[in-house]
Amino acid sequence: MVYGSIRKHCLVYLIPLFVMVLSGCGGHPGDRQKELQALADSNQFDEIKARIQLCREKGEKEPFLDYFEGVAFLAKDEDLPAKKAFEKAIAADSSLAVVAAQQYRKAALADWEAGWKGRATTRMRSAYLLDGLPDMGELENDVADLLFEKKEAKEVIPVFRDLLAKGGTLEDRQRWIYRMGRALEYAVSPEAGLETYRSFWREFPKDKPSGNAGMISGRQQKILLASARKHMEEEDWEAALVDLNEIFSLPPRASSRMQAYYLAGVCEEKKGRPENALRAYDQVLRYQIPGPGGERDKARQRVEALQEAGVH
Repeated sequence: MVYGSIRKHCLVYLIPLFVMVLSGCGGHPGDRQKELQALADSNQFDEIKARIQLCREKGEKEPFLDYFEGVAFLAKDEDLPAKKAFEKAIAADSSLAVVAAQQYRKAALADWEAGWKGRATTRMRSAYLLDGLPDMGELENDVADLLFEKKEAKEVIPVFRDLLAKGGTLEDRQRWIYRMGRALEYAVSPEAGLETYRSFWREFPKDKPSGNAGMISGRQQKILLASARKHMEEEDWEAALVDLNEIFSLPPRASSRMQAYYLAGVCEEKKGRPENALRAYDQVLRYQIPGPGGERDKARQRVEALQEAGVH
């Protein structure tokens, strides 16, 4: 009798508890979603995991279950499981990308305030990759650098544009312009990068040397040399000379200058201007290095040939 009484009382308490647990994965999906959101708002992340596990055992597969699991993992600083959960949710329902991004932004800002700069930057990058909004506050510069370092060229271009539009220090702006040019080269075309490099000189004149001038000039000259050679293959000598003359306007680099002067000489010969060609080849001979393509020897041979033909 005593055993039966105890058993009866246990059942009285266990039945409501069992019903309460099942309610976490019963009824309409919209109700379950509201329950999980309420748990998230009250920071009951372990309970979220338990409810989701129960739902899955019952065969439930709604995308919002993966989303809330991601929320719980992220709150517990389990970023890799959170990423996988969010990706699964978004693959099934793309509209969840926006709210997942909001979760990453919230976590990133909390990390930033707590002094976790590295993790804050990584999480804010995740938010940006999901919603494409360069609204990152103090983290935007660090996120831009992280995107660039990870070679996410297409994604980083809008961030650099946003940073440049906001201002920035002289040093920051130089770095942003250079890196945006590199990203444009990879994601769009060398010509797109070239236009960005040209904008650098409008903001930072050549008569006022700056920290990134050498790198900017190097990239610009490399693109112009490739463009000039392409025009020469098409026998568009004047277009090639336009590219080469732009190289002569940039801060000098011996290797690029030697190539440019030699190619200019070839173009001038093709245009029937041997005197101009001779002057261009003479410029190559002023350098005491062979040149990356043996330009010094090639120029000397052309000088000798032109002089034998009576050109002075």
